[in-house]
Amino acid sequence: MKIVYISLFLCFLSTTIIAQSNYIEGYVITNKLDTVSGWIDFKTDKENFSQCKFKSSKEESTAKTYLPGEIHGYRFKEVGKFYVSHKINIDAVEKEVFLEFLVNGTMNLYYYSQNDEPYYFFENETGDWVAVTKKPDKRITSYQSMEDNQYIGYLNYLFADYPSMKNDINKSKFERKSMIELTKEYHELSCTTGEPCIEFENNYKEKFINLTFTVYAGITHSGYVSDYDELKKALGSDKFNCTAPTAGIQLGVSNPRFSKTWSLLLDVSLANYKIEERKIKYSTYYEEKIRETNVDYTIKALLFAAKLNIRYTYHNKSKFVPYIEGGIDFDNLFNRKDTYSYIRLDNGKVMQNVKDDNYTYQALSSQEDRFLGYNAGIGLNYRTCKKQSVFLGLNYTNTYCITPSATVAQDQMRNLSVKLGYTF
Repeated sequence: MKIVYISLFLCFLSTTIIAQSNYIEGYVITNKLDTVSGWIDFKTDKENFSQCKFKSSKEESTAKTYLPGEIHGYRFKEVGKFYVSHKINIDAVEKEVFLEFLVNGTMNLYYYSQNDEPYYFFENETGDWVAVTKKPDKRITSYQSMEDNQYIGYLNYLFADYPSMKNDINKSKFERKSMIELTKEYHELSCTTGEPCIEFENNYKEKFINLTFTVYAGITHSGYVSDYDELKKALGSDKFNCTAPTAGIQLGVSNPRFSKTWSLLLDVSLANYKIEERKIKYSTYYEEKIRETNVDYTIKALLFAAKLNIRYTYHNKSKFVPYIEGGIDFDNLFNRKDTYSYIRLDNGKVMQNVKDDNYTYQALSSQEDRFLGYNAGIGLNYRTCKKQSVFLGLNYTNTYCITPSATVAQDQMRNLSVKLGYTF
């Protein structure tokens, strides 16, 4: 049940994270068509359609919020995205929004989204507007669905002056790239001055998704808790410890438009795992009554660990950047070999199955090699340059066996790792 609660908590956390500011260089265009340079909060499309948060300098503590109609538009310099204020009509409801300006030419192209339904607005040289959208696919049966292809007809009507475009239109997909390419093709065919059209859109996905790659090495101290009753009786304990070197890699994914501080992290590592426990106890031999205990217990395996974490990084002006993280942890003991051997005699009688006169050996086939649970960690990054850093981290995991055998109800692993690595 702990694992279920943890998973639900992580899902709740990921859906309730508040997007934070992400100011980058840009400029606003006033209604008098004057340009004012500064810093603009680069957020998701949904927020960019509804407002523009502007600061004249990045260090300003407060920002001025412009609504559609209060300015002509605004643009981000580096990423090239351009938004203009315009009145639109959707489902007989008129409202003023910031449309994303994609292409400027003999046919202008704009983009907008409402309730996850995309709209492309085409504006010709006479100022006429045509809105093109696509409804979600309709499910007919459990195996069949009907796709809304009416947008193909709208596009053929829109570009009817140039029949050579028909083949490209019929093959087009209802996506940003296709709409841009059709608009550019129309401009090349219709422009009489030979001037190229202006494309404000670029490879935006690469700009909006940040990927980091990390390699690290460290030490892992493991506490193994066995639920094997016979073993607990023989050794008088259910806890065994080991310390082993660890090496691993991490892949981090973040979206600065959503949040600069929150990211998703995949961490995989490998460690040489070995636990050895021994208990020896002898009693006095008298009148042929013998009581002797000699117990050995060994686990040898390769420990593979995979973590899927949500990380919070506290960004500041210092080179030292702390973080905290937490998430789901999966452990697998590859090539696991358990040995459990003992001698125990009482009154001359062997208490367990006899092998080699007074010696009993049991090699556990150990299905209990996969574990699932949670992990939490803290750490500190030292920035060596803009996108690279050295980090030192501490991570704790608590996992439970998810493949229990008949003899082992649910073993448990608790690991504490210290990591030192480099992020690219």
